[in-house]
Amino acid sequence: MPLSQDDHTKYKALYLQTAREYIKELQDNTSVLIVTPENISALESVHRAAHSLATQSTIMEYNQIGAVSAVMEKLFKQSMVGKTLFTREILQSLLDTAQTMSQDLEAIDKDNKENDLSQDATKLQTLVLT
Repeated sequence: MPLSQDDHTKYKALYLQTAREYIKELQDNTSVLIVTPENISALESVHRAAHSLATQSTIMEYNQIGAVSAVMEKLFKQSMVGKTLFTREILQSLLDTAQTMSQDLEAIDKDNKENDLSQDATKLQTLVLT
């Protein structure tokens, strides 16, 4: 059920605050994984942050950032169960995407609209095993 306009306005600032925290967590721990890809704690942290960001974004109807976060969540989950091995290139792509998501949050904050992240979602989707 979509949020009412009043609820959307009421929760937007909280969403932006927590979304920024999740993206920082994604960036920080993806940077850790670039150096030590076997770091389970960092992997669990990025998976949790991507999951939380995907869920919150979808509830707030920020579907672009929600979709990209959901794809990231799948990638991190696949790595946790051994189906995806992260190369430096994949991790850098994830880090670049987190930066793009951060810019999207700024657009939401300033202009109250999302950027088009479909190319980012498509690029990451090619990395997800089906």
